[in-house]
Amino acid sequence: AHQATVSHKFSICADCNNTTNESTRNISRDHIKMATPPRIIAGVAVTVFLGSPQWWQNRYSMMINQMLSALPDDWAVQIYYNPSKRMAVEATRYPGIVRQMAKGRVFLTEIPPALQKARKSELLLSPFFWESAGAEAVLLFGGNSVLCANSPLNVSYFLSRGLQLVGSPWRELQGRGGAGGLSLRNRTAILRALHSLQANGQQLTGRGAREDVVLVRALLQRDPSLVAASELTEQLAMTEARAWRGAFGAVGTLAELDDTQRQARIDYCPELKMMFPSLHSPSCFGADPDVMGCLRYLCNAGGLRCGKTNATVSWMDKKAKRIVSLTISS
Repeated sequence: AHQATVSHKFSICADCNNTTNESTRNISRDHIKMATPPRIIAGVAVTVFLGSPQWWQNRYSMMINQMLSALPDDWAVQIYYNPSKRMAVEATRYPGIVRQMAKGRVFLTEIPPALQKARKSELLLSPFFWESAGAEAVLLFGGNSVLCANSPLNVSYFLSRGLQLVGSPWRELQGRGGAGGLSLRNRTAILRALHSLQANGQQLTGRGAREDVVLVRALLQRDPSLVAASELTEQLAMTEARAWRGAFGAVGTLAELDDTQRQARIDYCPELKMMFPSLHSPSCFGADPDVMGCLRYLCNAGGLRCGKTNATVSWMDKKAKRIVSLTISS
């Protein structure tokens, strides 16, 4: 019931079967052409490349391949990208993405000129976005989303519920529906909701408008029974709002959890480490880490004052209106 033959055009890589690591380092725009995927796709994991800073998009290959590793073989990743943004185009040329394009597991969809200046929320509220989706089942994800390989759950578990939207835990709308950071949606249901809103003359976009809030409200008005309850959103993803250990995925750095709780979630879902800054010093790792060596590395990286046997951290105490210092010694 969730399968759909992809009949519209996507961009895929030409001649990628003969591509080597050396030849993929400088992939020109000519290597990407429009084509129709020759297979049935049960679902698509969808993300958007609008042109992020280099340090952020360097993780895109890892992000795309991580999604594919946790999804069934008959799913693909669909990347909407802005062809007018150099950084967005370059992001589609990473060898790790091109190799998956050669296998038919990644497809590109150009954002049309009329939407190239739109914010992401506006794009997600456009009929174009959902009409172009490659399957009825759409798993929307972003750069701070991961799927947890250790989870006992899978995407079929959520599809079997027959719902129109299952998002990540949030504090809006009594927890119903869920946030869009990682969310499973039904393409036809979203299109019907958008057409209904437009027919009623409702303003879909505007400063501060959130696409997930707009869509969940619209779906709840149509049929609340087809929108996920808060308990199911907790099974889909861990977030700062809720972090059920056992969830299918996670969104963000779980900053509101204490260190012990967060570490327990990272132990369960190591993919979360993709969201945290890397520690490059060997002193910080291993069964017997060099504590002072690690502190010196962190000090130097953060521009703090460090000695051979101590590290000093200073900050402004706003309540006391004075600078407070903390020195850690070996």
